[in-house]
Amino acid sequence: MQSGNKGKRWHQDWLGWVIFISIAYGILCLLSLASDIGRPFPGFFTYYNTILERMDVEWNIPSWWWDDVGNHPRLDDALIQVNGTPFANIQRPVVEAPLYATAWEQGHTAVTITVKRNDQTVTFTTPLQRFSWTQYIDLMLLPVIMAACYWLLALILYRAADGEEKQRLVVLVLCAIAVLAAAVKGSLFIFGGWRENIILYINPVHSLAATLMGPLLIHLAFRFPSLRWPRLLRLIMPLAYGGAFLLWLFYVIAKIMIWQQAGSFLLAQWLDETWYNGFQRLIILGVASVLVRMLGEALFTQKSRERQEARILLVAFILFLPAVWFAIHGVTGSNSAILFLQSLADTRFLSLVVPFAFAAISLRYHTFTGAENWLLLALIVAVSGFLANVGTAVLFWQQPQLIRSLPFPPTAVFFLLFLATSLIGSYQSSLRGWLGRVF
Repeated sequence: MQSGNKGKRWHQDWLGWVIFISIAYGILCLLSLASDIGRPFPGFFTYYNTILERMDVEWNIPSWWWDDVGNHPRLDDALIQVNGTPFANIQRPVVEAPLYATAWEQGHTAVTITVKRNDQTVTFTTPLQRFSWTQYIDLMLLPVIMAACYWLLALILYRAADGEEKQRLVVLVLCAIAVLAAAVKGSLFIFGGWRENIILYINPVHSLAATLMGPLLIHLAFRFPSLRWPRLLRLIMPLAYGGAFLLWLFYVIAKIMIWQQAGSFLLAQWLDETWYNGFQRLIILGVASVLVRMLGEALFTQKSRERQEARILLVAFILFLPAVWFAIHGVTGSNSAILFLQSLADTRFLSLVVPFAFAAISLRYHTFTGAENWLLLALIVAVSGFLANVGTAVLFWQQPQLIRSLPFPPTAVFFLLFLATSLIGSYQSSLRGWLGRVF
């Protein structure tokens, strides 16, 4: 692979190594979770909430995993205990793997869950099952599709960048989002054996990508479609990147203090809460910065090309806003109906419009020889994944019993069907030529 930095090979360019490391890290997490196949599993994931001293429900799992749709943990639940083991008011995370393994070895096919829901305490049982390939595909197929599209678009833009700063900045943003998509889960139970500990200790890569997202977007607002306010850029960006790195250090120090039982627990809580709130505010500030810059360029700039570039990206970011809203709501809201909808129709697909907008701009306004085929492939994969997601949601609403009785993941079947149809259709009807005319 040639780099976009004046003819260097990718391994001679630091950005090439960023792409390689992000892909390798995502693959490592995917393989690690795959090695959990066969382990006893209660059907939901948790994470240790340092701030609130409890284990929270982490993953909005596919709704068709449950025999009784209303009788399972939800994202807005606070776990109190599982099989009598406290999951709340704890200063150390629960090592979950032995808890479920012991219950399974004793012949139990369910575990008793107590949660706090809408200021009420609710106790119910949920099936204990072996984690299967079907469940693995259900969980990871859509994140892998999205990450693959981000990486593919990052490679396309990397080859086309030719040393251009704003293009390379976009590649960094795409790699960060790809890491967040693909490396969301490295193990069923983070706290436990040596493999879980390895994933635990490299998890700061995932957190660093999230922490840097805000400053990268702010930087992009200065650089795209052309450099503006260079003096302000030189003043603000060192502060933004320095602040993000400091927040990330807060995260790392807090986790080490918790894992090693070192220092004040209250200090660890404060550090973790500061990081958590800080990086979210940076992301919101970054999105707002890009929107304001694109709006200003789209309305007031005198250069026709820059005005058109800004309009394309402005439309993309407006389409991206529902995904931002869902993400913010997911960590601050308590509307179970909205969270239930999010579990069915994955709004993260909306975020793909942003890299596709950059690719469209590069095709339309920059030299981008030979990239049309790869862009078409990324577009086909993304649209097939989105349609598979929507198709599964519709099937669940119409035939919930059918979807639970299928021996294979419905999303994967829909994806392969749409992908094959799209690839055959693009070959037969020369969509490449149509795509070229559009751009």
